[in-house]
Amino acid sequence: QAYISYSTIFHTTFVKYLLDILYEGFTVSGERELMEEFRQGWLKPCDARGLDFAEGKLADPGEIQREMWRIGRATVERGLVDSFFGNISYFDGSTIYISQTASSLDELEGSIDPVPLDGSSTAGLSASSELPAHTEIYRASDYHAVLHGHPRFSVIMSMFCDEQDCDIKDCSRLCNRTRETAGIPVVAGEPGAGGLARTVPPAMKASGICIVYGHGVFSGGKTDFKEAFMKMVEAENRCREEYFSLLGKKGLI
Repeated sequence: QAYISYSTIFHTTFVKYLLDILYEGFTVSGERELMEEFRQGWLKPCDARGLDFAEGKLADPGEIQREMWRIGRATVERGLVDSFFGNISYFDGSTIYISQTASSLDELEGSIDPVPLDGSSTAGLSASSELPAHTEIYRASDYHAVLHGHPRFSVIMSMFCDEQDCDIKDCSRLCNRTRETAGIPVVAGEPGAGGLARTVPPAMKASGICIVYGHGVFSGGKTDFKEAFMKMVEAENRCREEYFSLLGKKGLI
């Protein structure tokens, strides 16, 4: 519980502070210099170098789960999600293998549920709360792998909106339009309540990736996790570049 609390506070503070800078600029003496130190020294490259992926469709349940363990751990180690956030699934044509609710993506051994698409099992009771979204993605597309993470710059840029004439107060749930950031669709929807099952699958259909406002990235792979992972890495890098480009346009860097 202490680790979950720490991870949550770190993630939300990181997002809130950098988003505030986009809107308000620097307000404290020496902040500009600290930002440059943060940019050049603290931020690590976001990439998939050195990772091996099982390529092609996975059929054996053991092989599927072992690959999910590996990719879940890599998602955490590469900074695309904090350990207790995010989820992962694979669809073999009849069964969705999905991480359990509250499971840690870098410790998925024993925490993956096989959920038949036809609802013939109760295994989904302990599955991730985002099971409805994953299910509808598979129903609406030909993807077989889905990865959901919370890479920080993707979250930040999903919340940056320059719409002037808008009376929506709860953007994360009620925004009814699909925006774009760094060329990636951004949709609203309530996490864990089935709301994402309505907004995420249509947004993912064209390119296999979308960002949920203030929540994170869903990415898909046609056969394996390599495509899904690389899409998430690319999205985070593009959003990071977009963020610092905006700071540059505002004369802040």
